[in-house]
Amino acid sequence: MDESKTDAEVQTTGTAKDNETGNNTQELTVIERTNIAVERMEKATQERAALLDREEQFYANKKLGGRTEGAAQEKPKLEQTPKEYTEEVLAGKHNDN
Repeated sequence: MDESKTDAEVQTTGTAKDNETGNNTQELTVIERTNIAVERMEKATQERAALLDREEQFYANKKLGGRTEGAAQEKPKLEQTPKEYTEEVLAGKHNDN
């Protein structure tokens, strides 16, 4: 097979920046630019999949967790009538002595 590049592979419209100096030192071929774009898309797809997993877990926990309309409240103490108090005293429930 011929080692030479085809016309489509040699076309260059973008450049890559050198990591150390920040200068445009190397021209990218169409295939190289395509590979870079594919890598970015794969990374974005993986990140989106991770976010979807988290979202599914959130909604599952929300669904299974149930709902509460408010905090638990103590039952209010009912006021005793004088008659009820008298009956309790006579029954010996209030031994103040």
